[in-house]
Amino acid sequence: MEQFEKNFDAAKETQNVIEWIRDFFHENGKGCNAVVAISGGKDSSVVAALCVEALGKERVHGVLLPNGEQADIYASELLVKHLGIGYSVINIKGAVDALLEGIKSQLPCGIQTQTITNLPARIRMAAAYAVAQSMNGRVANTSNLSEDWVGYATRYGDAAGDFSPLSKFTVGEVKMIGSHLGLPDKLVNKVPIDGLTPYTDEENLGFTYATLDRYIRTGICDDPETKENIDRKHEANLFKLSMMPMYEYKGDVKAAGGVLKERLEMSKTIIIYYSRRGENYAAGEIVNLEKGNTEFVVDYLKDATGADVFHVDTVKDYCMEYTDCIKESKEEFMNDERPELKEYLESIDGYDNIILAAPNWWGTYPMPMFTQLEKLDFSGKKVYPVITHEGSGLANTLDWLKKTCENADIREGLAIHGAEASESKEIVEGWVETCLEK
Repeated sequence: MEQFEKNFDAAKETQNVIEWIRDFFHENGKGCNAVVAISGGKDSSVVAALCVEALGKERVHGVLLPNGEQADIYASELLVKHLGIGYSVINIKGAVDALLEGIKSQLPCGIQTQTITNLPARIRMAAAYAVAQSMNGRVANTSNLSEDWVGYATRYGDAAGDFSPLSKFTVGEVKMIGSHLGLPDKLVNKVPIDGLTPYTDEENLGFTYATLDRYIRTGICDDPETKENIDRKHEANLFKLSMMPMYEYKGDVKAAGGVLKERLEMSKTIIIYYSRRGENYAAGEIVNLEKGNTEFVVDYLKDATGADVFHVDTVKDYCMEYTDCIKESKEEFMNDERPELKEYLESIDGYDNIILAAPNWWGTYPMPMFTQLEKLDFSGKKVYPVITHEGSGLANTLDWLKKTCENADIREGLAIHGAEASESKEIVEGWVETCLEK
């Protein structure tokens, strides 16, 4: 096992994802069901198991979607029985064949092989959404970071979904989560196939997932040709992970409220934030927070702006106890440390407005924020500081930002008392309307 794999805490991340799924459904569909397209592979197996842990098996429905005869459908059946979830079997062959025949009869050219390969994945997703709509459901995306990195997913097919539990985990990490969840080994370590071609994933890609995972997490790839192949696939498929480009017509939008209005106006904004759960000091006492104060504010900011969001997350865990965390953060501040992050935002090109949100630790942002900020070029960007605090406001944050975000336009910030963060929706919306440049 590689060192980066040894550093992965499967137990901790499993619990974090379970809590994240609960939060998603709390905010986006209380009482709704999770609908998971079950292929019998590790990804859909792990996603289904995570949803069961988060919501209970009564709120998870599996959809088995063979295209005619599926040789390994036994794996899908094994999973739904292992988890004890309800499921439907919908054979898509009739729909695929009918649509291909209809297209073939109308096109002035032949149907491309890639069209035939990708169509079943898109019909499967259409079927999953049809089931979800009829069952008060939300469709789970089952992609992982390794596949997304090289574009090994069908746009508007298996790359679609309403929530994505695994998209930040490599193949190896997904397997470790599956093992921690107690899934059968034959599902966790099943040879990955896309079900669309007669080849395995690794045969289609031209390299192993172990090689890809290592390159993603460490930047090391021993074979130059393989590295070039991975980089080429990554660059060519970035469009699959991007929002659809929109023509920027600047017409007035006068209708009251609504996310669409803000998204039309704030299409080039990103929020970079750090937030801490656990014991926090609020309103004169120490309280245990399941959701960090800054995280509440970021949710309101996202709703008000439609911005993209990047979470600054450290490799190490800070102490959950408030007083111990204070000591840790003070030591980092005094030593001007830059804690290692699990993931780094590589660029803010394409964004005009950069919102930087975090709690006030020792008069400025927590040191992990500077680990990330110092890697970015802020030239010509409008930077908006947002701080949660217990009386110190923005403190020295602006001075630190002027040194860190060189050649940026530092704009008016927002300071929210931590005890008021969970109820700060109107304050955030007012600040966005007044201060954030459209």
